[in-house]
Amino acid sequence: MVRLRKHLPRLTAILVVLAIIQVLCVPGGAAGAPPQGRAVPKHLGAERTPAFVPGEVIVKFKDEEVKGKSCAAAAVDFAAAHAALGLAPARTLPHGAVLFKTAADVPQAVAELKRDPRVEYAQPNFVFRAALPNDPLLGMQWGLTDAVYGVGAEQAWQYTQGSPGVVVAVLDSGVDYNHPDLAGRVAKGYDFVNSDGDPMDDNGHGTHVAGIIAAVTNNDEGIAGIAPGVKIMAVKVLDAAGVGTTSTIVSGIDYAAQHGARVVNMSFGSYEFDRLQYDAIKAHPEILFVAAAGNGGPDGVGDDNDKTPVYPANYCKENLVDGTTYPALPNIVSVAALAESRSNPGFLAGFSNYGASSVGLAAPGENIMSTVPAPPADGGVALAVYDAVYGYRVMFWGFGAEDLATPEAVYDSIVRTVYGFLGITPAETQTKPLLLVDDDQSGTYGTPPDDFTLLDVSSYYCNALSIAGYVYTLYTVRNGDNGPAVDATVYSGVVWFTGHAWCSDPGTGKLPNLTLSDRDRLAQYLKAGGRLFLSGADAGWLIDYTDFYTEYLRARLVNEWQGPSVLEGVYEPFTESTYRLSPFNVLDPRWIDILAPNGDGARTVLSYLPYEAWSGTSMAAPFVSGAAALALSLRGDLPPAQVIGILKDQVTPLPALAAKVASGGTLNAA
Repeated sequence: MVRLRKHLPRLTAILVVLAIIQVLCVPGGAAGAPPQGRAVPKHLGAERTPAFVPGEVIVKFKDEEVKGKSCAAAAVDFAAAHAALGLAPARTLPHGAVLFKTAADVPQAVAELKRDPRVEYAQPNFVFRAALPNDPLLGMQWGLTDAVYGVGAEQAWQYTQGSPGVVVAVLDSGVDYNHPDLAGRVAKGYDFVNSDGDPMDDNGHGTHVAGIIAAVTNNDEGIAGIAPGVKIMAVKVLDAAGVGTTSTIVSGIDYAAQHGARVVNMSFGSYEFDRLQYDAIKAHPEILFVAAAGNGGPDGVGDDNDKTPVYPANYCKENLVDGTTYPALPNIVSVAALAESRSNPGFLAGFSNYGASSVGLAAPGENIMSTVPAPPADGGVALAVYDAVYGYRVMFWGFGAEDLATPEAVYDSIVRTVYGFLGITPAETQTKPLLLVDDDQSGTYGTPPDDFTLLDVSSYYCNALSIAGYVYTLYTVRNGDNGPAVDATVYSGVVWFTGHAWCSDPGTGKLPNLTLSDRDRLAQYLKAGGRLFLSGADAGWLIDYTDFYTEYLRARLVNEWQGPSVLEGVYEPFTESTYRLSPFNVLDPRWIDILAPNGDGARTVLSYLPYEAWSGTSMAAPFVSGAAALALSLRGDLPPAQVIGILKDQVTPLPALAAKVASGGTLNAA
């Protein structure tokens, strides 16, 4: 079994990478002066609603004024007496009140009307706003908030945000139960991969699923879950690679049942009918199981589950296997992924499986913002080293400028590094230029169909530094060769970038980006007081055990991560800066090195927000799990089949889904 997030393979020598590099167009500015970083807005949404309706007042007459006549008649006489205010009756209201239109300023009109002896009280027609959460990334959660294609969370929350007595078991890669947006929502379950009681997530998939269901809302933190009041049970059945087995999954189902789960989310799948898994789900008719429909085959295009079954999703319909008929299970529903509303509104995502009889409904499943494991307490994606002995400085990024989403972010981050941290001014480079080492190994390697292309990322660095007024010498490292000699008396600093290369010899993959010669030369350069800016997601590949990595770069490799989405500055030169990373590209996946300081003088300066936008039917299923939990919070006596029926009956119907899913629509929890 594998998780059903849209598959993003690791960049290897056998992957075909097709990409086009664009020349950056970035705004100019004072040479060398880094612009201000862009902060993530604390609140996103419309402007503040007015406190009252302009041009309207409400008057409540004293009882004696309306004896023997109607409020409407009294209102006509009253309006005539206050013609100077442009008063005109609009309609009568309950409890002897009348709504008037007025041409006057509302506070002025109210003050004057209060002085009339016939009036018990006068007031504006106040405006009341829906109590929307203050979660700062809510505006990026189209699946919750889109008025047409979202799940109707705001309307559903008028009835319930979920009960802590309703437990949703997330059978997945574990859950980061320490995540600030899942605090108090996660019950530690069990880890059936490692056979222990710690279901901590070492993949990220399970944490993302859990956040969609139950991230804490209105806590001024991150995102909101669809059912923020329910409890998550973390049951780890998938390993760090997102792979599970019959034994781990069936054990997880049994554990969830024994510990009171009402809903079980299963965002994984296989093409194999699993009799034991089928029996495990059948054995617990009291539990509602929600399964991801799947993300198509190797071509990344969604398949028809009616013709090519995916399990556990297809246990919801009858299966004929080796001559034996297995009846459809009434307590499981399969979920397809709806495309993002701004990309392909009203249609399934291109990768999503479908099935007119086998898939129950769709739910948002493309570009879904949710929680991912938080960075280590002292770790992040960029380290700054201040050496007290030799006086050198190093900025080490676990990513590259090419991974950033906008030209502004590229410019800002590079110039902050060179000017703000290394302390190199454009004027200094007029006599001692920067040395730019292009070690991205750009070009095409191999023979079709196994050829692949590495991007030339030099323009990201060259353009940013040129615009800032820096003078530089560009040196391009040839395939399988060593980099240049570096001399602190000749160059004011060294900017060494490795781009998407994972080695110095992509054709064979035996040499690290920084060869032994490169490391020796850079070590001598740093001991001479040099200033180094090293970047690239694999700049440290195969050298994280060496003295150069641990003692000169003073870094410790924590892990590699297929994200994150937003970087945030935690120390100078990036304090209060935020940068968005570019979206995933299935042909050119992004992996970021998560780094931690290794010794004195090293400090994390860029970390990441523990939130990412992912795509997949894995992201669609938890919306339905959360909606089912909301229904059970209101009516705990409902059996799974009835809840499934309710969810399918009240979908938002979409013409493009009529022949794709059984309900013909997408989830509407309202």
